[in-house]
Amino acid sequence: MRLKSLRFIRQKKNISIGKLAEDTHLTREDIMHIEHGEDITEPTLIRRLASILGVRQSELVKDPTAAHTACAIANPAQEVH
Repeated sequence: MRLKSLRFIRQKKNISIGKLAEDTHLTREDIMHIEHGEDITEPTLIRRLASILGVRQSELVKDPTAAHTACAIANPAQEVH
């Protein structure tokens, strides 16, 4: 699964690659590979990234230019339709 919005969300939340790598116990290179389209097959990693970033897992795979992604990042508790 490709996490199309990972970089967008990380940058909107002002989280560095280094900080995200540290929090997920991955390397900076791993995060960069994921942000550049490497497929993720480990569901626990997707859950961990979503939890650390404070978004739903589904937000990580959506097109980062979609308006609903920005709304969900601003208010993750609110359902966006």
